[in-house]
Amino acid sequence: MSLRTCIPNEHKQKAKPHGTEWKNNFKKMMQPFFEKDVFPPDVKHAIVSYLNNPAASSCSDLTLYRSLRKYDAPKEDIHTVEKLPMHAVFKLKDGRVFRKEEKLRKRYKCTEIKTKRVYLFSPVAEVELITD
Repeated sequence: MSLRTCIPNEHKQKAKPHGTEWKNNFKKMMQPFFEKDVFPPDVKHAIVSYLNNPAASSCSDLTLYRSLRKYDAPKEDIHTVEKLPMHAVFKLKDGRVFRKEEKLRKRYKCTEIKTKRVYLFSPVAEVELITD
């Protein structure tokens, strides 16, 4: 069930899909979780910060994503792009192989080995390191 179906359509068609009204309703929906103190302190802090200006995707907030990821079960041989050394070679689930290059603002420039095409990767993208 989406957030949109949980909240009465009090704004009719005038509200933007992830605009001010959506953000305010999302904050209201999160309040009971804070009252019951269900989150560990680091996650609570990240969520509070995220709620200052929530995006449609929690993955866009790297601080929140990293704090939530700490509570995931460890994945064997899986690393994030930001943790790889410069010029490391890695592969995606689909088998494509890349070389990590420099960081450009928030993302990493990576070159696909086969095609020489350049892609930008999120620092928290999960990949498999290829060792020689």
